[in-house]
Amino acid sequence: MSRSRLNLRTGAYLTDGATGTQLQKDGLPVGEFAYRFFPDREDRVVRLHLSYLEAGCQILRTNTFGLWCNPETPDTETLARAKQALRCARQAVHQYETSHPQTENSHWIAYSIGPFAYRMDHPDEAAIRQAIRPLIQLAQKERADCLWLETQCDYDECRALLLEARTFFAGPVLVSFSCRDDGRLFAKGTLEAAVVMASGLGADAVGLNCSPDATHAAPLLGRIRTLTDLPLLACPGAGLADMSRTPPVFPIGPETFYAGMEACVREGATLVGGCCGTDPEYIREIRPLLALCEPCGNSRSEEIPYVCAREHVLSFSDESAVLGTLSGEEEGQLLQSWENGDTQPLRRCVTDMMADGARGIVLSLEDGERMSRIARWLQDEFDLPLFLRASDLDSLKKTLHACPGRCGVLWQDPDTDPDDLTAALARYGAYLLSFPEPEKSGSPTSNS
Repeated sequence: MSRSRLNLRTGAYLTDGATGTQLQKDGLPVGEFAYRFFPDREDRVVRLHLSYLEAGCQILRTNTFGLWCNPETPDTETLARAKQALRCARQAVHQYETSHPQTENSHWIAYSIGPFAYRMDHPDEAAIRQAIRPLIQLAQKERADCLWLETQCDYDECRALLLEARTFFAGPVLVSFSCRDDGRLFAKGTLEAAVVMASGLGADAVGLNCSPDATHAAPLLGRIRTLTDLPLLACPGAGLADMSRTPPVFPIGPETFYAGMEACVREGATLVGGCCGTDPEYIREIRPLLALCEPCGNSRSEEIPYVCAREHVLSFSDESAVLGTLSGEEEGQLLQSWENGDTQPLRRCVTDMMADGARGIVLSLEDGERMSRIARWLQDEFDLPLFLRASDLDSLKKTLHACPGRCGVLWQDPDTDPDDLTAALARYGAYLLSFPEPEKSGSPTSNS
């Protein structure tokens, strides 16, 4: 029987807890990734998966957190471990549904992808995408029900992973971030900006896992709820472990965890589970919360009008927002200086704009090749949201390719096929701020 597709908008789901910290009780060294428990102890991994299913888990993560392919020396062992992890999860689901036939076809397998770029030397987007591509392609080939980009703590790495996921995986993609209690991602970016970026690039659910812990997660969910209409995910940990004990001991027990998760559900979470320190008892404890979840509904509402950079989110409808504009003869000279290797004049110009209160930069895309490089430089140097004024689709695509995530687009050509423009915007996560109406014969152009 073919498995039903995971529909995140119409239901509430209970996920599993922490595979790694549970395997530490079974011999996995502290600090090691769970996939290193392979290759000769599949039965123990299957038993762990089964214990979460018996506690009520519906979405089961593979123990592939931290697994990646070195882009310089890819090897078959990495793919073998990934297939092994998928096989263990699938075997656990089969065993459970066979012994509980009334639950058949109601459990799903999420292929887990955690952060890894910090282990690479000076990674760029291309290297990150190359390192994870074989595993995403394997997840598609082996028919994982969804991808779960979890514990994402770097805006740029998550953006690269999501672009790759949307290129090579056909199913739902869940994205959960790990951050400090104030909402700053541990490596680079803010939670709000990362959520806006992930929403634009086609994530099917966004939220939190690991940090902050269950007692601090709800306020952050409340902050991001206004930025997206996607289903919200909450899988926090059980607090900071006492690493002097073996296995480590976590300070938040199941009852306190329940209270924190109830607050997350009140803030809109519809996918709930746990992370570090949460064994099957924690999952069993929060199972009744599914009855309190309010699913998003069948269809996606109109996009929420935000653009972002790594650490800034800006609503295009914010009338108080000041935008600096790079266009015209003077700016053309600045851009030419930049092209000739002298970045100081352009840097001073943008710095002056920011001193005058500019919270975003408007670029006119007359030269797609050059402007795409300048746009990326501006994004890297100043981390301000970009607003692209364009009338040529090829120039727009080049610039969006260089700066995917959530640029604003001020489209100038009323004769453009809307479907072509919509496809480009969807591929790169951009938001259309304006599209002029075509002129009508015998009447003036109307923008009303």
